[in-house]
Amino acid sequence: MSIDITIRLYDILWRVKNAGPSPDNNKRTELYFGGCNKALSGHPCKDCFNPTLWDYSTCYPKWPEEIADALDNSKIPKYVTIVGGEPTDQLGGLFELGRILHERGYHLMLFSWRSIEWFKDNLLDEELKWFNIIVTDPYDCTQRIYNTNRDDGVHNVIGSANQRIWLTAIDKWFKAGDVRLMTVGKNNKTEVVLLNGERQKHFVG
Repeated sequence: MSIDITIRLYDILWRVKNAGPSPDNNKRTELYFGGCNKALSGHPCKDCFNPTLWDYSTCYPKWPEEIADALDNSKIPKYVTIVGGEPTDQLGGLFELGRILHERGYHLMLFSWRSIEWFKDNLLDEELKWFNIIVTDPYDCTQRIYNTNRDDGVHNVIGSANQRIWLTAIDKWFKAGDVRLMTVGKNNKTEVVLLNGERQKHFVG
């Protein structure tokens, strides 16, 4: 049985400031995957940020290598964030794109409503490590922390305090509500500063 690796891509936003940390003045390129089966089944996250992405019927299918080549040809710094919709609903294409971009030296950040436990149960460790940072768990509007005025790599990109920031290479996670600042420097060195002032530096290249 063949695996569908096409990706229903809604949009690409180039070098935006609210897609996570990077040494490029916290600018990353954001890929929007269309479609969210959770929402379409009648169970959307309340006050979802992107309801226009629930239905992927208006999105054009793209090959992962086609998307990767477009990123390469743009000559942008290699910091990419993948959001949706729900990217894991297109698992074949998502992980083929992750593999290609990882091999080409990209730093990848992925958002999913699914849990860390789901990822570990369904995917290989090698596949998970293609994504440097995975933000997991459903958005909870009652714990909203999102604030576009805070350019700290956390509050201007992550929706709610319950979501977890998972550094896959070292299998360590932090609740977003406990994090004050997150930076990614050269060689993909990530620093997490907690609200209690504790600094944790990790190399996650």
